[in-house]
Amino acid sequence: MKLQKKFKLTLFAGLGLMMGALGFADGGDGSGDDALTAAAHPVFTAEQAEAGEVVYQQSCAACHFGQLQGDDFAAALAGGNFRNYWSSRTLEQFLDYVRTQMPLGQPGTLSDEAYAQVVAYILDFNGYPAGEVELSADPAELSHIVFGLPTE
Repeated sequence: MKLQKKFKLTLFAGLGLMMGALGFADGGDGSGDDALTAAAHPVFTAEQAEAGEVVYQQSCAACHFGQLQGDDFAAALAGGNFRNYWSSRTLEQFLDYVRTQMPLGQPGTLSDEAYAQVVAYILDFNGYPAGEVELSADPAELSHIVFGLPTE
């Protein structure tokens, strides 16, 4: 039990260092006068999230599991810890992380559209509202959109 707890602490510390090295630990929330939050302004469509679920099941679920819960090896992509961690960060940061790090051992192997669909699915699963406009795969268009926290 203590070994498992030590492993988790080491894993989270390593993840924190990696995120810092990638530039995510600066708090870079993208919040300026023109910042939007995904929680208040829908940034993906329901159809895009449905397509993202298919891609997720094919390319992500083996490590992050069907309910996005993760485990000691793969981070959870749903729940309070996930939402709190990303709430002040931009969708550009998240998409960039997913695109450059996933799938494990094969980063960048999905199409830009597929990565955007997976992000839409993750947002949808976490309670962010769907709307009429698809989530863009263009980082420049996502740089001013902060996750925020969805209303439960």
